[in-house]
Amino acid sequence: MSAGSETTMDRNQRRHESGAALLVTVLLLALMGIVGLSSMDTVMRDRQIAGFQRNAKTALYAAEAGVAHAVGIIRTSAQALAVGGEAALEGFDPAFPGKGTTPVQSLGSQFPAPGSPRYMMDPNASDPNDGTAPAQAIRYMGKGDVCPGWIMSQEEGSPEWAEALWDIRVRGDNPSGTVVNIQATGTSCHPYNN
Repeated sequence: MSAGSETTMDRNQRRHESGAALLVTVLLLALMGIVGLSSMDTVMRDRQIAGFQRNAKTALYAAEAGVAHAVGIIRTSAQALAVGGEAALEGFDPAFPGKGTTPVQSLGSQFPAPGSPRYMMDPNASDPNDGTAPAQAIRYMGKGDVCPGWIMSQEEGSPEWAEALWDIRVRGDNPSGTVVNIQATGTSCHPYNN
């Protein structure tokens, strides 16, 4: 073989090698692009999930504020209800945000911003014992255990102090439309006639 023919073969071999290197480089770039797009998709989904979780927490906190409001109503009304006996407990139906003409309560009522989270009575809060009764946010459920830590007179005719059990049903929502319903049980000490 002559020296000129070896040079031509070397050149052809180098061209094939450079073509293979180009192909490998293109494939690696394509693979890196796919990994990058996949990473972007994962980040976007994580942000979306974080947004959903934030909206759910905001609605939950609003509903918890509604439960605190209901407990406050029970506490402030307990003394007046004690005078009326058990009939006063059964007939107790206070105004609550979202009931009748009472407006829903926005959180941050000092400076309510448009679209603030808010709470109201759960519109599906029907009486489990009477399906025809109107919805109530605070409903008397019955007599519970003797009030813990209360030492009262055991004289004849003196009332027994027991827990009055309350069913509390509220709804919290936020501007995104996320809704959380909470059903809680509250108690207040009440004098029951034996």
